[in-house]
Amino acid sequence: MSKKTIFIMVASLAMLTFVLTGCFPSVTVTTNKVYVTNQNGNSLSVINAASNTVITTIPVGSNPIAIAVNQTTKRVYVANLLGDSVSVINAFTDQVLQTIPVGNGPDGVCVNPDTNRLYVSNHVDNSVSVVDLSNNTVIATITVGHYPYGIDVNKTTNMIYVANNYDNTVSVIDGQTNSVATTITVGRAPVGVVVNPNPKINVIYVVNAKSNTVSVINGNTNSVQTVPVGYAPLYADVDAATNKVYVTNSGSNTVSVIDGSNNTVQQTISVGHNPHGIKLNPITKKIYVVNTGDSSVSVIDTLTNSVQTITVGSFPIAVGVLE
Repeated sequence: MSKKTIFIMVASLAMLTFVLTGCFPSVTVTTNKVYVTNQNGNSLSVINAASNTVITTIPVGSNPIAIAVNQTTKRVYVANLLGDSVSVINAFTDQVLQTIPVGNGPDGVCVNPDTNRLYVSNHVDNSVSVVDLSNNTVIATITVGHYPYGIDVNKTTNMIYVANNYDNTVSVIDGQTNSVATTITVGRAPVGVVVNPNPKINVIYVVNAKSNTVSVINGNTNSVQTVPVGYAPLYADVDAATNKVYVTNSGSNTVSVIDGSNNTVQQTISVGHNPHGIKLNPITKKIYVVNTGDSSVSVIDTLTNSVQTITVGSFPIAVGVLE
């Protein structure tokens, strides 16, 4: 059978489906998707970022509060605060594959695709669970500071940074030894942590909710600079290509844009009510901001600074992007 004949048969089948059902066969979206945790609904809203529409909702554990996406394996990891677990989702099918028990009160999660390790901060027992993703089992539990919250990993140095909300510190974990290498003092009530993904720039940004600041940590020297932002900032993300840092200000309903070259705020963008999680798609240059107060996601086009709004589930908190 020739390729031309096969093409004609496939096209004919598609047209027949359209005639009978009024639509063409559905296509599984495997890239350019956005995942939003709905804390009150114990679910994930899955957004087709090409059309800015919610395409499905995935049930997960109790009170999903944090999310991480492994771009290599196409797996999505959701920390369930009251379930003491992490839901593992296949991004190809948007189905839950497994639930991993972790520590007490998980509220932060990050993944290192290079080492195939997942790190989960547990605020009740002041620890970080280290998960081997080859078999989805906890291989180590590391004691950190009081009430650990946000967490991120520098893939180049294999160092993990954990914000200790009640201690005003960041624990720095050596991923090779699974031990705390040092502790760095930052601002008051640190929540979000993000590492600049540019391998040539060893800089970590820590968002301090009660100081209304961002602590900028030099990963080589552990020295700290402080940048004032909006009111009650919570989370941040970095555009490695432009060296810009985007910070959600939950009390100001804005996003502060920091120029990473001089650590000054160069712009402020209005978003929805009580913005929390934020994530950039480095390919499309769009930023997704979760607005907890009005159950929506603000989509910022960084090329035009235009903002669109998508309605999601109840009390959304965190966001992850499948590039």
